Amino acid sequence: MAVTMIRFIYLMFISIMICHWNGCIQYMVPMYYDFPDDTWVKIRNLDGPNTTWFEAYSWSFFKAVSQMICIGYSEVIPVGMIDLWTTMLSQCTGAIYFAFFIGNTINLMEEMDASKNAYKLKISQIQEYLSFRRLPLKLRRRIMDYFDLRYSGRIFDEEQILSELSPGLRRDIIWHNCADLIQSVPLFDDVSDDFVADLGSVMVYTVYSSDTEVVREGEMAFHMFFILRGELVISASDGSFLREISDGMHFGETCLLNEELRRAASVKAATNVHMYTLHRHDYQEVASRHLEDKEKIDTRFAKLRERTSQYDFIQKSSVKQ
Repeated sequence: MAVTMIRFIYLMFISIMICHWNGCIQYMVPMYYDFPDDTWVKIRNLDGPNTTWFEAYSWSFFKAVSQMICIGYSEVIPVGMIDLWTTMLSQCTGAIYFAFFIGNTINLMEEMDASKNAYKLKISQIQEYLSFRRLPLKLRRRIMDYFDLRYSGRIFDEEQILSELSPGLRRDIIWHNCADLIQSVPLFDDVSDDFVADLGSVMVYTVYSSDTEVVREGEMAFHMFFILRGELVISASDGSFLREISDGMHFGETCLLNEELRRAASVKAATNVHMYTLHRHDYQEVASRHLEDKEKIDTRFAKLRERTSQYDFIQKSSVKQ
């Protein structure tokens, strides 16, 4: 934004300078020929000894701006050949610069909100796709609501942005986004900072719109969920309410350490929910690089399983909002 504003100010400065040079030419050409009677300077009596430099410059600048912007004759129609050619030169210069100015201004305006323009283009493509597939209107609305929730009117490639950063900056961003969520999980208590950073790097940000099913009872469990913002409802297959979970809580960690497990309950978004997910394979890959931390987690998992009969551990965290 700052760079774009500087470029816009520079463009305005160039515009004023061109009008200034053109204004000087408007006065200097008649002056070179000793102010003939058929020139605009003589007609307006700007060559007399009582005419101040500011008055002469103001009229010259006004004449240049009128000819360049309006592409007209200004207030005095050319009479002699000197004014005729000077006016034509000013009009041609103005027409060329006017096109240049408009083109650059449009480019600057687009650059000021490139993310929003990219979002509009993506939405247009999605609408074309939905129309091509002739999806039901209700489903179309849900899809559009999802993209609006996911990108909030702007679009960017977070993976590409992170990949172009230095390792230190990338680690700082991941730590800011995920560290509190990871450290709130009892299984990951007292693990090393390197483990937390590596685990955060493989977590995937996702959103669920209100009334969307997140997991279904009985399906295979592959992901653990970290709730950043929003509320979810856990319910049994008979429709009975079990509990509600919200900001800073988590569920599904059991599947990270056990394969061939199925969900013991269904989870549904009660509001718009922003979450991070962690796939079992990604966790296992990170754990294989931190064997000491993995041993701590396995030991703690065995102890926690002895003290609870729940399928998943759900724990309130102290995530900084």
